[in-house]
Amino acid sequence: MAYYGNQDKKSIVILLDNSLAWLKDEIKEQEKSSDRLWKEFRELESILYGEGSQLLSMTNKVRFEKRLNTIRKMLND
Repeated sequence: MAYYGNQDKKSIVILLDNSLAWLKDEIKEQEKSSDRLWKEFRELESILYGEGSQLLSMTNKVRFEKRLNTIRKMLND
């Protein structure tokens, strides 16, 4: 995942959308969660609750939060 400095709303939406889809695919391919996947998850979470909380609309925040919670459940299983 490439993330450099401050981003605008559109780039954060694209980053979260693509990265969450990639992470979900990686989890499905692997039988168990790894430290690398948890690290990626935490980075996405920090983006959403950091810069994303200021730039994203409430609809996008809820959408990405729901997807993060789904991925967290997949990692915990």
